[in-house]
Amino acid sequence: MKRAICVLVILPSIVLSAPKCEEGDAAAKFTHEQKQAMTSLGGDWLKHVVFCDFGTYQVMTTSDPKSDVIVVLRHGRLFISHEPGFGINLFQDLGKKQSVPYLSVQDWDHTGIFRRLDYALVDASGNVVGNVQDKAMTGEVSVNRYTSQQEKRK
Repeated sequence: MKRAICVLVILPSIVLSAPKCEEGDAAAKFTHEQKQAMTSLGGDWLKHVVFCDFGTYQVMTTSDPKSDVIVVLRHGRLFISHEPGFGINLFQDLGKKQSVPYLSVQDWDHTGIFRRLDYALVDASGNVVGNVQDKAMTGEVSVNRYTSQQEKRK
């Protein structure tokens, strides 16, 4: 999966310009909100990354050969992430302090097969008001609308 994302996102950028890449602790590059969002993707991996800047896009992957985490940022905000056991997440910048997981295809049973689909329900003002889940990729979905108390916690 990491290779597919690299081909789709990184390769066109490499052709256009040579990236500026660094290896090390990437935590210092981000705001508190950004660190919180990225830590939720798997914890300590931020301390050991290869970070490449492609202008509008920044790509991070762990320098640990045993891990397969990759994150793509757009304008400094989460855009796409992939982590084994969690899946692929597409984040939408809805003008809030941080990006919102907008679409998620997940491998919850750790078999390498994506078997769950979640996506956010968003109102006209860009507020996440619920989500839709297909827990077995069967087409049977559950729609969860958040109450005002749940929205305040988000």
